[in-house]
Amino acid sequence: MSRHLFTRSLASILSSSLVIAAAHAQDTEPAGHFGFDGLEVVKIDPNAGPIASGDFDGDGTIDLLVANNFKSRLELHVQKANASPDDPIESTGSVNEVPVHWRFKRIEIPVSHAVNSIVPFDFNNDGLLDIVYAGQPGTIVFMKQVKPGVFEVERRIPQKGLSTNRDGFIISDLIGDSKPDLAAIVAGQAMVWPMDGTKLGDAVELSSGEPIAAFVVGDFDGDTHNDLIGVAPDNAAPVRLWLASVEDGPQGKIARLGSQRRFEMPPLREATALRLPGGTKDLLARIERQSKRIVIDELVEDASGSKEAALEVFSSPSGKKRSYAVADVDGDGLADVLVSDAAASAVMVYRQLKDRGLQPGVSQPSFAEIDSIVAGNVDGNPGDEVFVLSEKEGVVGRSGWSNGALSFPTAMPLSAGSVPAVLSLVRLESGPRVAVITKDGRNYQMELLLTDGSASEVVKLGSLVKGPDAMLDLDADQDGKVDLLLFTADKPMSMLQSVEKDGKTTFELRESKDMAQFGLAQAANAGNTVAYDVDNDGKKELVLADRNFIRALRYAPNATPPGWQVVAQMNASRADAKLVALTVLGETLVASDRENNELAVFTKDATTSKWAQTDERTVTGFKFSLVRAGNFSGTTSDDVMLIGDDGFAIARLDGARLAFEERATYRGDRVQQVDHELATGDVNGDGFLDLLTLDAGEQSLGILSFSEAGRLVPATRFKIFESRLFQGGEPREFEPSMALVIDVTGDGADDVVLLCHDRVLVYPQSKHPAKAN
Repeated sequence: MSRHLFTRSLASILSSSLVIAAAHAQDTEPAGHFGFDGLEVVKIDPNAGPIASGDFDGDGTIDLLVANNFKSRLELHVQKANASPDDPIESTGSVNEVPVHWRFKRIEIPVSHAVNSIVPFDFNNDGLLDIVYAGQPGTIVFMKQVKPGVFEVERRIPQKGLSTNRDGFIISDLIGDSKPDLAAIVAGQAMVWPMDGTKLGDAVELSSGEPIAAFVVGDFDGDTHNDLIGVAPDNAAPVRLWLASVEDGPQGKIARLGSQRRFEMPPLREATALRLPGGTKDLLARIERQSKRIVIDELVEDASGSKEAALEVFSSPSGKKRSYAVADVDGDGLADVLVSDAAASAVMVYRQLKDRGLQPGVSQPSFAEIDSIVAGNVDGNPGDEVFVLSEKEGVVGRSGWSNGALSFPTAMPLSAGSVPAVLSLVRLESGPRVAVITKDGRNYQMELLLTDGSASEVVKLGSLVKGPDAMLDLDADQDGKVDLLLFTADKPMSMLQSVEKDGKTTFELRESKDMAQFGLAQAANAGNTVAYDVDNDGKKELVLADRNFIRALRYAPNATPPGWQVVAQMNASRADAKLVALTVLGETLVASDRENNELAVFTKDATTSKWAQTDERTVTGFKFSLVRAGNFSGTTSDDVMLIGDDGFAIARLDGARLAFEERATYRGDRVQQVDHELATGDVNGDGFLDLLTLDAGEQSLGILSFSEAGRLVPATRFKIFESRLFQGGEPREFEPSMALVIDVTGDGADDVVLLCHDRVLVYPQSKHPAKAN
């Protein structure tokens, strides 16, 4: 992976300030098993790179493709058959052009962009490698090879926000069928497009929260399907992993990139994938910025009982205007997640499968600019009903699961001239009702609709400066009749109290000033309250999280003193806790501690019946505001759903979790070492994988080898060039900048190719390393 987005580099220093060094095998073991023949230099121009490789002319040998942005061209260096240093030097036709290297034929391909990333790819399946590149200003360009060595622009696709990092642009089979997909970093987020020739399908956005700098592709769980890693190098959880999820589709197996896992690690300078000979899955190789360690990680299931919550992060539709609901929409007994997508006039349905958990979201058509979504079982049949509200279209509708999809909502009748603003599903003594707060100017009212829309009850709320934005059904005064608590952002809670009047049950509005001792409940809002029976008397209380405690209250207007009464209070273990959200998880309460980035778990002692905090789980790398509980992992485990601006996450509080476990590490003891780039290959033909490291501090190339046991063994290191610039601390430039391990000499042995300043350096692998210079 490129270092360019990890640390800003200065422009290349003048070639006259360099002295290129040849490779010399060291005399000690195991260095004696590595060696290279004479260094070969292919001159490009300042600002050279990136570099890629492939067999462009179909002769079975590997060619080099280098971006020469100084002269607005790509240079294709094609291996010549039976080439020799004694061959006549090709004329360039210009006295200002450096002669072409004897091993290659140079083909110049003009471009109209500054090229940041290059992917050789046969997009028209004609047997000739084509070129796909990412350029600036943000454009994706497809260049077709019409005949060997001749390229034409086939298609240009403007893409605002396209990354300038060479590792933020790849082509690989990631989603859908076995056809390739194009993935790019756009405005710091991962975007994946299905490819059909030069046509890109609908983009799949994989929101990562924090901007990512680079991609790493590999099969990290060993299921034979490509997974995707996005790297946010300076984040507390710099590695974001999207595992492939495979489902049965009409045309066969369909792969989707499912939930995102986040892994806490030190800040990174580099990350790449590698596979050891005989391995069944890819490993993650990374360089830690501060410690300078090179670490090889394997993705494993960890059952060690970590205090950190295991997160699966799901990207939600773009924009912060989203509403969430948890429901068993398909009637299979498993909780699914529904998210409104206002921009797409749709509902995203994340279905849960047994033993597999939540699957990637599928868009279902709905009203325009949905504001609210709620769900629940209102008819006793398998599958929950879904209700949506669109203030833009002035409508509330009901949907159900039919033929494998969520039906388009059927509109429900509302009072003429009123606009729906708030939606909830409440359960009164007489049964479930769709509760809708509607408005006409500043006049608000509550409409309680029968779930089939056949009738409604209207409760006037009067003229309000600001209308409610959420409600909670609860028998607050515990008189056997359900009341409705109304929450308004930045306003005190109010209550529609259920009362008997003229022989029938109706509702009367109680504002904060009408409820004695309201200060005990004044912190209540839509996110920090639940209805729960904390004292096991068969009656639910209003339970709210505030400061460093959870408090359970009942409304007792006829008590002494009257008003809100505290039934129980449980304090967090930490005095500095700031509890801001609350949910019920089985027989426990789980609160979000924003100050300490924790989920605090409260349980009741079976002997004393007293509540106390009994556990906590740290949450790293995901910012959230609301919490909801359920079983979302395809098993019987209890999970917590975290809702944030960038999507939602499922936090597993128990059971095995995925973790990257260290398999091998290495740290050199060089004073000025700044390893910043990794490459892999067998550079001495012994059948073992070697790991190459580029050091920008000492301008050197290091080679480490993997032993049979998978340990990293330092083999050799040598200078690439001597610089006349004094440098200490962080390097002023990161050169050499790229490394490839490929056979560019046509002898069947992998060589080392480096991109350094304005030239490509080729170190041919020696067949007799002990005799190499």
